[in-house]
Amino acid sequence: MKASIAIFQKQVSYKREVKPDIPDELFEAALRVSQNKGCELVKTKSGIYVVSFSETGPWTNGTEELTLKNWLPVYIARMEKWSSGGITQEELHNYIERKTQ
Repeated sequence: MKASIAIFQKQVSYKREVKPDIPDELFEAALRVSQNKGCELVKTKSGIYVVSFSETGPWTNGTEELTLKNWLPVYIARMEKWSSGGITQEELHNYIERKTQ
């Protein structure tokens, strides 16, 4: 099935900082995500972030257990480029029709 999810595109360039100022919404999302082991998309004035549960925090591998104790079990990504759009009523109708056959 096809859908109109990539009709708009945007790219943003951020200054590379190891510890940038971040909005309070990210701290709140990090707490929720660490509790419910889920994932959230956070839109703020300073950017769009993905906050996702990760047992190893921001690290992907090779991290010692002692280091993990200092990190929340979340991975946060700031989006620099994305495509966006949606699903039209017709696309949804076609999907439902195809699914019920």
